Amino acid sequence: MIIDVIIDIFPKKEVLNPETEAIKKTLSNLGYKNIDELILSKQIKLSFKNLNEEDCLYQSKLMCNQILVNTNIQDYEISLLKKD
Repeated sequence: MIIDVIIDIFPKKEVLNPETEAIKKTLSNLGYKNIDELILSKQIKLSFKNLNEEDCLYQSKLMCNQILVNTNIQDYEISLLKKD
């Protein structure tokens, strides 16, 4: 069995992101005034084979905390998708 892991990485709410603010301001200037929240994020997809869900989640969390995510300024969410 193959399990796909999707990791969404985004800035912590308390961290000011200049790129996000610039995009939000530009959208407002273009007439899109009803945007309440805009979050820029990145997504990483991993595919694991021959591991159970628990091990996939464990390894993904380790990777996030070791190298994929700067946990001082970023949060992340992990989703698992099973494939046959």
